[in-house]
Amino acid sequence: LVLNMASVSAAGAADAALEDGRKRQLAREHSRRKHKRQRERAWAELGEALSALRDNGVDPDTAEAVRQLREPEPAGFAVIDWTKAPPAVLPAINSRKRSELREKRKREQADGYTRILAAAFDPDAPLTLVDFGCGSGNLTAVLAWRFPKWQFVGVDMKPTCIELLQKRAVDAGLTNLHGVEAMVADADLTGVLGQDGRFDIAIALHACGNATDDALRRAQAVGASFVVSPCCAGKMCGSISGGAALGIEDTSHFATIASFADHAADESREDARSAKRVIEMDRLAWARGKGYCASLLSLTPDLSYPKNDCLLGIHPPATLDQLLVPP
Repeated sequence: LVLNMASVSAAGAADAALEDGRKRQLAREHSRRKHKRQRERAWAELGEALSALRDNGVDPDTAEAVRQLREPEPAGFAVIDWTKAPPAVLPAINSRKRSELREKRKREQADGYTRILAAAFDPDAPLTLVDFGCGSGNLTAVLAWRFPKWQFVGVDMKPTCIELLQKRAVDAGLTNLHGVEAMVADADLTGVLGQDGRFDIAIALHACGNATDDALRRAQAVGASFVVSPCCAGKMCGSISGGAALGIEDTSHFATIASFADHAADESREDARSAKRVIEMDRLAWARGKGYCASLLSLTPDLSYPKNDCLLGIHPPATLDQLLVPP
């Protein structure tokens, strides 16, 4: 009798476990179906938002082509010989996320910025460049080494990043690189740049969301040129012009577009690439409205990388035709 009761108890426990597992499986399937329906509705909303733009005469698929730079002068200047770079300026050397792919991408980004800066500005002129959202200096340090006649200021809100940046400058013997711990939007640069805090070029590599727009505003406030490579559009709380630069009167449309812009690498979703292009078109429209000559470039050869867009703005206004390969 005892054995029979034990067997019944064990069988009951097994049945209960099976039933519990079945319920969990049903819950997972329900969650997946719900998520799929939500995504389908969201993609439909994106399509509606893009259609509204096209109805207003803005076509993100044709209005703003990615341009290519001519080779900078002197020829070969933009090529970084990484074997000659001081160890302290090598990208990702201080990163806890260190990997071969990350280091390769960081070097390509530094190559891209060097190529653009050398083509658009005079390497021998006494220019001042501010890197907004510099992190630990993966980009800033190598640029300071590559352009020794320029002055560089790295701005970041994290004290550890500024400490690492300044250590890199000391270790590499860079006297033209300084750090400021502050937010991009309200960094006080007078301590390193003088009473008026003016500079010549603003750069920002993957300053998340509206931090890129903050960098653009800082450049415009002092009449500086800019070279920015934006990212994380889904984190944007609004456009630099509220979408107004493109005639987006319904701000919810812009929020929908921004939320999908980070999916631009998904080759199966043409709308995602259009969404990313809309964000950058809005920034370019804003810049041109402020008197800049501005263009959309590709930062690195990896065209599938969603963070590869680069915006170049020249101020005071000058034609970009001499810098760009004809479309």
